[in-house]
Amino acid sequence: MALGLPAFTRLAIRPGSLKRRALWFGLGLAIIGLCFRAGVSGDGVGYYSYLPSVVAHGSFDLGPVFDRFIAINTPVARQFLEITLPNGLTADYKPIGAALLALPFYLLTHAIFLLVVPGHQDPDVSAEYQLAFTAASLFYALLAMVLLHRFVRSIFGPRPAWLAAVGPTCRRRSFWR
Repeated sequence: MALGLPAFTRLAIRPGSLKRRALWFGLGLAIIGLCFRAGVSGDGVGYYSYLPSVVAHGSFDLGPVFDRFIAINTPVARQFLEITLPNGLTADYKPIGAALLALPFYLLTHAIFLLVVPGHQDPDVSAEYQLAFTAASLFYALLAMVLLHRFVRSIFGPRPAWLAAVGPTCRRRSFWR
């Protein structure tokens, strides 16, 4: 017996055990989840609007989706969402890359609502569709943290790897709100 603990207790909490790793992983997910906002606002409206316009409406005109966000008083810069191009479509100066990365999440949500409860959810501003978009960003953030951890660990060891993976998360303003 070391430190006054029975042998089975020492084995249950030894460093590197699967139980300990799962506990730390769960704690990390809980902290990130507390910092996570599921709604789309501000610049996110420009990134998100490609999805309902193209997937749900089959159109490249983002104006109706922008108008829906403005109508529900979403905090956005209206002057950038009301620019009409010479061809009559509404301009979106946000890159489409974020929407392409979130497309699988949005398509899954859209398919579920089409099959389970058709006609009951608004694909433009519904909280479930916005959650799919923001869940994609959370998924990619976690993936980046895991890949960064593995890379730094292979070069510098485990302690700097955890600092490199978790440090940027704690630096975000949303972490301290």
